[in-house]
Amino acid sequence: TETDRCSSSDLADWQSSFECSTVLLRLLKFNTSLHNYLLLQSVVHYAVTTLRNLLIHVEPVKAQARALDAVQALSPLLLRTNPKLLAQVADSLYFLLLGTK
Repeated sequence: TETDRCSSSDLADWQSSFECSTVLLRLLKFNTSLHNYLLLQSVVHYAVTTLRNLLIHVEPVKAQARALDAVQALSPLLLRTNPKLLAQVADSLYFLLLGTK
């Protein structure tokens, strides 16, 4: 599957980072549009955590994530009640907005 390509060993490879962030954002947009959060809770948490790590460690991913509407994909997740997920989402939004004009 596409998410199998997003292993932690691939993070050093920038092309893989771009592919991973694209797949993760598609997953988040798909999930929030279906409002099927409870069934995919662990998948969403993994996607947000991985995207956050990419945003922290691979600077060019920020611009790509902005172009792929990451803010719009992440924002609905702020309505959830899981504190760990909320922290990851807030961090991701912070890193996306950091350095924007």
